Amino acid sequence: MEGARNWTERAASTGYVEAVFNYAYYLSGENTDFGFPVNLVRSHALLSLFSELDGGGGAKEDADYLIAKFRSSMSPAQLDEAGKMASQWKENHPALSYFPFKLSR
Repeated sequence: MEGARNWTERAASTGYVEAVFNYAYYLSGENTDFGFPVNLVRSHALLSLFSELDGGGGAKEDADYLIAKFRSSMSPAQLDEAGKMASQWKENHPALSYFPFKLSR
């Protein structure tokens, strides 16, 4: 389990949309298969990054749906912290991308 958590987090740090969404999903407590501790602040921060996506599947809508499920249980201070965390993530990680195939196809 520890290895799965480690690789999930490492994959998310690449900016790959599916990896970031999966990591945020596990942190939201919606899926406990890998034993991630629930962290709604970090989950909200990561999912909020999807609001900037323009096209490319339903990731933005999926993120909005998930945020709506738990946002009301967060305090204003937690929401503020999530906003700051999202800004820090953007400064220190690659932009979200679907990494479309360019040269191999």
